[in-house]
Amino acid sequence: MKQLIISDKVQKEMLTDFMIMRETKGMNEQKDRKTDKSIYEDNKDFIVSLANLLYKIELDDREKKLLWKSLRKNKKMLKSMDISKKEFDMDLMNGILDALRYKYIQNEKLV
Repeated sequence: MKQLIISDKVQKEMLTDFMIMRETKGMNEQKDRKTDKSIYEDNKDFIVSLANLLYKIELDDREKKLLWKSLRKNKKMLKSMDISKKEFDMDLMNGILDALRYKYIQNEKLV
């Protein structure tokens, strides 16, 4: 499996592009849309970091929930990312996975 290494600046730009695209193309209307814009804006660095960690890892709903619970228990990671256990809710986890789906779409366009 080949993993792309993209700078933090480019990743943040991609996330911003994703938020703009979501608004302009009506992604808010989609049934599977589980997060809102404020979650992305408030936690960009956290989303980008975890998206990098989870890049190309397939997760079903059960695995997603298990991973989320495990990450929430990791006090050192939460402290280093400057986020509280309460702030790291399932909506934020869904936002991370949404950012990954967007990244996969962008990578497919490049190939």
